[in-house]
Amino acid sequence: RSPRTVFNDDGQVLWEAPRSNPAPFIKSWLDREATAVPFTTFVFLAAMPDICIYQTKVGEVYGARFPENSQGRFAPTLRALAREGTDPLHLVTAHMHTRGKEVLAAIRMSDTHHRSLDPNDPLCPRFTLDHPQFVIKQPDGRTNETALDYSYPQVRSHRLAIMKEIAEEYDVDGLELNFVRWAK
Repeated sequence: RSPRTVFNDDGQVLWEAPRSNPAPFIKSWLDREATAVPFTTFVFLAAMPDICIYQTKVGEVYGARFPENSQGRFAPTLRALAREGTDPLHLVTAHMHTRGKEVLAAIRMSDTHHRSLDPNDPLCPRFTLDHPQFVIKQPDGRTNETALDYSYPQVRSHRLAIMKEIAEEYDVDGLELNFVRWAK
């Protein structure tokens, strides 16, 4: 068995991509990294975990609930790719497979880039805003928690639906379930 060497993009390619016609830039960026770093597995940030970096039907597409001219890390690139009839997960997976690379869809299981339940924060999931009762309750009574509690079946069901959608609708080689990025 050959060792696996993993390259984790963490969304940098989408951050750098131009707002118009981003697909050629993304492919070129992927080619550059694949040439510079001898990896076997490309890990693409697909979900944080309810905010999705692909055209989801069960989660929330990053930036979709905000006006098109609003600022957002990946929103302009996601919108441009959607107008081109694709999304980053399809594009990255297809392109990396042509290079013989394995692709894993990364899911940050307890991402809390949002520090409060703020509907104006594009990283605060609509699911959390709609269901604040599922937010983790800290034993010391702190009220600054924003991660959802997996002891609720509704949270598990929602997150599993996102994972199932990725597994069934995308040609990924697997999922990376990241419980370490903000372990709760």
